[in-house]
Amino acid sequence: MANKWLLSCLVYLEDEEDRINELCRTLEADGWQNYNGYVYENSAAGSPPFFYNLQTANIMILVLHQSVDDWQAGMDKVKDYEQRTGLKPQDLLETCNILLAVGEEWKNMMDSCQQIVPASETLDLGLREGGLTRFMGNARVYLAGLPAYNPRYVKFLAQKLPLIESALIRLQMVSSLMRDRNVTVTRERADIDHRLSNVLHSNLVLEQGKLKAVEDLETQIQALSSAYGILAGDFSLLAEGNNRLNTAIQKLRHMLLNEPVLDIGPEALHELIMPYEQRLQEVQASLDELRLSRENHQAAIDVVRSKVDIMMSRTNIETQQQIEDLMVLNTSMQKQSLTFQFAAGLIEFIVLAYYGHSLWKNLAHAAYESIPTSIQLVFVLLFSGGTVYCTHLWAEFLQGEHHVKKKVIATTAILLILFTVILIASVLYPAGVS
Repeated sequence: MANKWLLSCLVYLEDEEDRINELCRTLEADGWQNYNGYVYENSAAGSPPFFYNLQTANIMILVLHQSVDDWQAGMDKVKDYEQRTGLKPQDLLETCNILLAVGEEWKNMMDSCQQIVPASETLDLGLREGGLTRFMGNARVYLAGLPAYNPRYVKFLAQKLPLIESALIRLQMVSSLMRDRNVTVTRERADIDHRLSNVLHSNLVLEQGKLKAVEDLETQIQALSSAYGILAGDFSLLAEGNNRLNTAIQKLRHMLLNEPVLDIGPEALHELIMPYEQRLQEVQASLDELRLSRENHQAAIDVVRSKVDIMMSRTNIETQQQIEDLMVLNTSMQKQSLTFQFAAGLIEFIVLAYYGHSLWKNLAHAAYESIPTSIQLVFVLLFSGGTVYCTHLWAEFLQGEHHVKKKVIATTAILLILFTVILIASVLYPAGVS
């Protein structure tokens, strides 16, 4: 009676479920039993082969459980099924084989397995009863040996070990993704830091003797802000990946350390997880570099912005000085304008007084001779001064200064009264004299 079993685990994503279903239909047509999960009653030596599905998150595992006389022949049989149904390697995430033997010497088992997985390093995971070795090559093969058939250990190998392997596959996928992402981010950060060095060199060394245009500095601020945004995005991207990678490592560690039938030692656990912890350390180092680079860019933005503020302050001071000079000039011009206006007003008054007196004398000579000289002088001076003041008010009013409207009306009325008095006096005085 055969005392060997082969558990072939096909690990795939939910998207490839149609192709896997086609394989399942082919297996059923050849007499394989389709179960929802591992069935202990049908797993003894010589039992008919069966298959079942396991799932963790979005990763599916199709386990083909068969009792075999030769492991290699069983593996070739599974390969034949894959070829018949058109299932290609790229349709699967990975393929894992668990080789189980009961009551055989471990050395003979290892020799047989070495022929299946030649030149491959091994890692002893350890079982509390029997042995469990993982071949560390690309073949993904586990070799398990039990002194006697133990349903508890067989159930672990048939159910929990494929889930542990799927967790390891997930961890490798995340690690590979983070390796590529880390390389890209590191290259991008180095390029950005190089541009930052050029900006700081041009601002702090080359431009000491002269001021750059404000527009150039603002362009640099925009470039630095854009680089800061890229660094912030890269930091967020790596931080998210760092959390995913750390979570995957802790999940695998928890599964290995909390499995009752496993007796994995610290060295074996370290060797299995070490590459991913190193990747995690690389990502965390990149996060520290990104954080430092981001702080440097923020400091550079502050430096350039301070330089812009200083230049703007100097420009404002120069502008204020120019405005002050203009105000002084304007004040001086206003003083001269007031002088000219006073002189023009005085001349206008004198001219009006002279010609008003002369016109009165020539047009109404009899009245002029009859009116006392003091009264003539008073009326001529009032009329001339009022006319000058009234014309200035009218000029302001016509230019839009409507607040002088009342003064315009008052002075115009006074001038009309004075003019009327002069006319009446010119008419009455000759009549009174005769």
